[in-house]
Amino acid sequence: MNDKNLRRMAEMDMKKLIMVNALPAIISMFVMALYNVVDSIFISNLGSRALTALTLAFPVQMIMISAIVGLGIGVNSYVSRKLGEGDMQRAAAAAEHGLVLGIIIWVLLSAGNFLFIKTFYAKFTDDPLVLQYALQYTNIVVYGSIGMILSITINRIQQSTGDMISPMRTQLAGAITNIILDPIMIFGLFSFPRLEVVGGATATVIGQFVSMVYAIIRLKHNPLNLKLSTLHVNFKLDFDIIREIMKVGLPSMLIQGLGAVMVASVNYILVGFSELAVAAFGAFFRMNAIIIMPVIGLTQGMMPVVGYSFGAKSRHRVQQAVKYSMIYSLAFMLLGTIVMLVFARPIMNIFSDKAELVSLGVSCIRIISTSYVLLSVTIIIGAAFQAFGIAELSMYASFLRQIILLIPLAYVLSRFFGVTGVWVAFPLTEGLSLFFTVTYALYVYRNRVRPAMATE
Repeated sequence: MNDKNLRRMAEMDMKKLIMVNALPAIISMFVMALYNVVDSIFISNLGSRALTALTLAFPVQMIMISAIVGLGIGVNSYVSRKLGEGDMQRAAAAAEHGLVLGIIIWVLLSAGNFLFIKTFYAKFTDDPLVLQYALQYTNIVVYGSIGMILSITINRIQQSTGDMISPMRTQLAGAITNIILDPIMIFGLFSFPRLEVVGGATATVIGQFVSMVYAIIRLKHNPLNLKLSTLHVNFKLDFDIIREIMKVGLPSMLIQGLGAVMVASVNYILVGFSELAVAAFGAFFRMNAIIIMPVIGLTQGMMPVVGYSFGAKSRHRVQQAVKYSMIYSLAFMLLGTIVMLVFARPIMNIFSDKAELVSLGVSCIRIISTSYVLLSVTIIIGAAFQAFGIAELSMYASFLRQIILLIPLAYVLSRFFGVTGVWVAFPLTEGLSLFFTVTYALYVYRNRVRPAMATE
């Protein structure tokens, strides 16, 4: 083990290691969330119908992101475990397969968008301008998503080896590019043509391509000594590796994809009240990402450490990694809850000056944000088991949270309490799902994880 990042994962004090590993990912995820919010703020200046269109497009973006993030989690988990076992050759082969699978996912997503997107949006709106905005935005970000797909996959490969700096720089490069281009392309500054929603989507895609280029440049410095698989004549598909990647990756895709189903279902309930309710939920969800993304960044720093320690059969370091990740996560989410409760109205005023929309958004923010601390525990437990290569726990918990409990509760409560009932369903769901997650996690740990770490 001659790479300093791998030595660090094996030897550094865990309290420090988790934060050292996670901080670059936290910064990059925070910036990504921030530029998504900035994108929405600029587009919302085109009117409430533009913000509604973006909210309708959000589930489609979530499906796209879920596919590639799920793949990245599968690659990260398998590569880090192989590194912990000392199998460098298998780890490198898994990373190469991740790149190939990423390209396949892009082809499938593009085909799905071409075939189904108009039918999907027609179920939510008959406003021709909202429909036009939604289609313009979605077509560009889906067909141009190859940049995002390859950059995220390479980032996960880098993270699996303990390199958290390169992914941070990759995402910062894309985010900064997007933030600079957004107002120029949306509003037509500096003699550039005014492209409105098309400009926002185009700026996003250009930023993703900048990230991809930087990620590819950094790939050659990886300790796995990778080549771009698509150009590597010796590359051969290994279905055992694909199966191992997808054993964690596919459930992770489903977990992420459930969020798209949830948002689409909540939008469907809300549109029965008003399109302003949909827009308010969309504004909340963009700001929600700023609170949640640092915790997702924390899990990105935690997972390689847990996977490596699990592969090395170091039960003590696994337990320490989960313990400190949980502490940090709770601290982040508590702070996030305070910020959302105190600044709910100023946050909504950024998106709109319509009194009804602002009022709906303030209520949404203040009620749903009370569930953050509960959610933080669920996220850390799920990420730990994904690092173990046991993804079904997160899949079951997410299905319970976002489908079985939330959607029926949101519908039933909305019949009694209107839009407020939809917001109340979120914290109720988080409390119930946390009980299931903790109970099931303890059972799986005792029966599968702890025996796997036993030394002969």
